[in-house]
Amino acid sequence: MLEIDRLPSDVLRPRYDRSKLKTRKVHIGFGAFHRAHQALCSDKLAEQGIDWGYCEVNLNSGELIQALRQQDHLYTLTEMADDALHTRVIGVIT
Repeated sequence: MLEIDRLPSDVLRPRYDRSKLKTRKVHIGFGAFHRAHQALCSDKLAEQGIDWGYCEVNLNSGELIQALRQQDHLYTLTEMADDALHTRVIGVIT
């Protein structure tokens, strides 16, 4: 069983073929703002057929990138809207 399959059923998973993403953007500094905003927007665009993936570069420490590699370049993002939590798996990191 894949780790992603262990997530609760209400967690949104990528609804696009991640193998078709092409690394077209390099982002330096894989920080919280990027993960919560820019990558989220790219993830939503991928759902519409855009094939742009991100190469992430972190100059301060390799720990975050190593953790990302161990998770097949996936991570979860939880948003609060209308007093409800919505969690999705971000899959545009290539």
